Amino acid sequence: MLTTKIVVPTNESFSGYSSPYIRNKDKSEYFIYLAKADKKLATIQAHEDVVLLQYSPDLELQEFIIIHDVIVDIQKKLKAEVDDTKSFMGYTEAGESAFMIRNWNEWIVYIKQSMENCQ
Repeated sequence: MLTTKIVVPTNESFSGYSSPYIRNKDKSEYFIYLAKADKKLATIQAHEDVVLLQYSPDLELQEFIIIHDVIVDIQKKLKAEVDDTKSFMGYTEAGESAFMIRNWNEWIVYIKQSMENCQ
């Protein structure tokens, strides 16, 4: 499983965050859910100042993009810090390690170019 940790400032709360992709299971457990496919993409454990997202490394590219977008949205809206050291995605064209946030843009461009070259 890949894990992304989001550290929420003490003056913010994940319980107030909303997204069309987030489904609430109970007080501290949520899911990133893709309604069209009736598929859970990630599990979210929300604690007082830390939010942990866990997701499979075997998702489709579009599903990773949704998770990335949700994480970025949480980061912006809650002014949170993201630790993506346990969410290695692959390598950029330059050979740098890419994670769910760090080097994401370089990685996604490289992946999409590679996909175009395979067609």
